[in-house]
Amino acid sequence: MNWSRHFVSLGGYGLHYRRMGQGPAVMGFHGSPQASLAIEGFARAAVAQGLSVIAPDTPGNGLSEALPGIDPEATDYAQKMLALADHLGLGRFGLYGFHTGAGTALVMSTLAPDRIAALACDGLPAWTPDERQELMAGYLPRFVPTFDGGHMAWLWARIEEQTMFFPWHVTKPDNRMVYDMPPVAGLHANAMDFLDAGDAYRAPYRAAFAFRVDQFIDKVSAPLFIACTSTDPLRFHLDRSALAARQPQTFTTGPELVQAAAAFLAKHPGDVPPHTVASSVADRFGRMCGVIETCAQPIGWTGSLTGSGRPLVFMHDAGGSSRWAHQAIDFVAGKRPAISLDLPGHGLAAGLAQNSFPEMGALIQQIKDATATMGLDQPLFIGRGAGGLLATVLGGIAVDPPSDDPARRAEILAHGFPSLAPEWDGAHLVRAFRIARFEQLYNPWFKRDRHHRIFDGDLSPMAIHNRAIDLLHAQAHARQYAATIFATATSPAGKVLAGKVLTGQDWWREISELG
Repeated sequence: MNWSRHFVSLGGYGLHYRRMGQGPAVMGFHGSPQASLAIEGFARAAVAQGLSVIAPDTPGNGLSEALPGIDPEATDYAQKMLALADHLGLGRFGLYGFHTGAGTALVMSTLAPDRIAALACDGLPAWTPDERQELMAGYLPRFVPTFDGGHMAWLWARIEEQTMFFPWHVTKPDNRMVYDMPPVAGLHANAMDFLDAGDAYRAPYRAAFAFRVDQFIDKVSAPLFIACTSTDPLRFHLDRSALAARQPQTFTTGPELVQAAAAFLAKHPGDVPPHTVASSVADRFGRMCGVIETCAQPIGWTGSLTGSGRPLVFMHDAGGSSRWAHQAIDFVAGKRPAISLDLPGHGLAAGLAQNSFPEMGALIQQIKDATATMGLDQPLFIGRGAGGLLATVLGGIAVDPPSDDPARRAEILAHGFPSLAPEWDGAHLVRAFRIARFEQLYNPWFKRDRHHRIFDGDLSPMAIHNRAIDLLHAQAHARQYAATIFATATSPAGKVLAGKVLTGQDWWREISELG
């Protein structure tokens, strides 16, 4: 059984959550700086016990928006998660939390004690005043993109350090932990969670450090399971007065702990939750977003569904995402429906696609199925780069289409998509950032000479950083996408590009009267 993905809007703030299973409900909360996928091991153990798991990206993490205000507290996060439970129609339900999520779960159990069937805390913190002061002082530096991509190297080192030292920024013998360095794929997953959160990672962490377990634990009335693994840096907290009386347990491995937590929650089941379907949510810019999972491969989207004109559907270049058309969508907002797709393996659909990108015929059908599912009648397709060629196959419009010269296309496939697969030293993060910057200065980016120089984009570190994140999410799907398009759309440009060709930075100003 796999996750389904959902988006909801609570008080004007968008939240993303995953769901797995069919039985009595358990809400599961991840640690920092992670997202809902991090508790998949617990979710699968719980589903095996006959439970269903609802795992949100807590505010500021993953695809969920951050809470307003400078310093939200654990109670603020717990209240937002309780609002999600209300929105989903949950009656009584279990709770599971890991580290930061354990504090959130504990507080939540005191806000609605009659609704919590049981509570399992994996690594519940019980900070001393000195520990809290040290964590607040050095654990949470700002994460700000720099023009040279140096912040990417810092990020990878930061992820490595937290597996060797706790706190990660105190590199003394007494702070050295006994963990193995995780596999590269695990380091990369944590790095991508951090990148998705950006500088917003600091607020949930700060709330976890400010959390005082002694203010809440005596108010918990539900059956309570508290545990750590023997190598968890918080295992010493189990001996502290606030937790010691609650019969905490220590397990040798993480899988053993989550199996025990799942079995405990299964002994105290809540209600079976109502059935829900995939939904969409408005973000703070008024755009909607969602993932259509009824296609052969999931397709994501962002945009606006309001207006009476002919719908516009935007499709990104290889390695891109739906964000490339946000400016165009905002330009026509309210006048006509306008959405931007995340094709398989890209953007919101990253990590959901199969290992290979669909062939052209299957891709065209998936796009048609997705737009039909959304009720978009006879949309006008507009694409950029490889997405432009795809749009013209659908009778639409190309923005800055690639050359139709077979030799040029072969060169792009050979050199334009170097591997961004995770590497032990994090070099792939820096490489993605450098590619993203050179894309704005040379065309193609890998021909860095005076004859191929351009200056046709946004060189701000944040814009380059966002493009690098898109490339890292897409990885090998980017080249597969380009290869699929190039192999099919090989006619001369005048025939392939049956619609209008738009160029330049302000192409989006021309779209309001199209179609």
